[in-house]
Amino acid sequence: MSSIDRSNLITELKKLNLTNGFPYEDINLIQENYNNFLPGLKEENQLIEDFNEFQLLIAGSGTYAIKGRKIPSFQKKYLANSFFERYPYYSFLEGELGKYPDFKEELEVFEAAREILWKV
Repeated sequence: MSSIDRSNLITELKKLNLTNGFPYEDINLIQENYNNFLPGLKEENQLIEDFNEFQLLIAGSGTYAIKGRKIPSFQKKYLANSFFERYPYYSFLEGELGKYPDFKEELEVFEAAREILWKV
């Protein structure tokens, strides 16, 4: 990838707001509304933990990219998968995201960042 392409991708990454508040209210509501889909998860706040892990991976990778450093290969491999690919047990939510606007917005922003980082 040329430095011009990389520079454009980094510029696009910087435009994304990765510092919004965490969508706790929506995630708690999801857990309440879909507890029958979530019983196989290990603990009550698993969705919070999984989404937080997803965001941290992307934010951390973004820090590497913005500073001009190479994203470690073990970390970059996780960027290949969307949230629902990485956590398939939440796939039932894909068609329900409109009910949870804060969660949907955060997911969309972080997915856009993930796609950029995958290309860097």
